[in-house]
Amino acid sequence: MDQVVTLQRKGIEISIITAKEHGINPYGDVVITTEKTLQEHPDLVKNFMAAVIESSQWAIEHSSDAVASLVKSAPELKADNESLVWQETIPFLIAEGGAGSIGRMRSDRWADTMNQLVEFKALDKPVDINAAFRNVATGSAP
Repeated sequence: MDQVVTLQRKGIEISIITAKEHGINPYGDVVITTEKTLQEHPDLVKNFMAAVIESSQWAIEHSSDAVASLVKSAPELKADNESLVWQETIPFLIAEGGAGSIGRMRSDRWADTMNQLVEFKALDKPVDINAAFRNVATGSAP
């Protein structure tokens, strides 16, 4: 979203067209690992995902502190700009169910994405969605 904010701050009028407006609703932020890592280091994966979720939720709930920490770590960034970028990014992270939904995926949403990929020939044939992802951090199946 930084490009959008940058253009808007320069007074450039833009039209934002989202994929979701046109029936395409893939997950944007996903964490990927291998089956081997899942099998050999399940606690590592679960703890990593718990940290991703907790830190994302904290940053949403404490936006000013999160931006201040970012700018402190990367002084070339400007707090006012990063604050706007973060506020524009949050809706994409919490698109379904608020901050509590971060880290949880739904099989029907993955199935829709898969069907579109098959339709547009990005995938040769359908795949078993339930074998393609796991809600590791929540301890639940797809």
